[in-house]
Amino acid sequence: ILNVWENKLMRKIFEQSPELQITLINYFTIERVLHELTYELLFRPDKILIPILGLKEIIDKY
Repeated sequence: ILNVWENKLMRKIFEQSPELQITLINYFTIERVLHELTYELLFRPDKILIPILGLKEIIDKY
């Protein structure tokens, strides 16, 4: 679930163009995965593979 500020920002920008929508979705998704990766490194290093696989899937998809 996206944060409230992310929803507000995305609503304002998504009204403009579909190409921009895909770029922003990718940006926010990759940003979120990087935050999850940082969290896993700090607090649960044994679970680090999960966000890495998620990031790989996003990169492979686009």
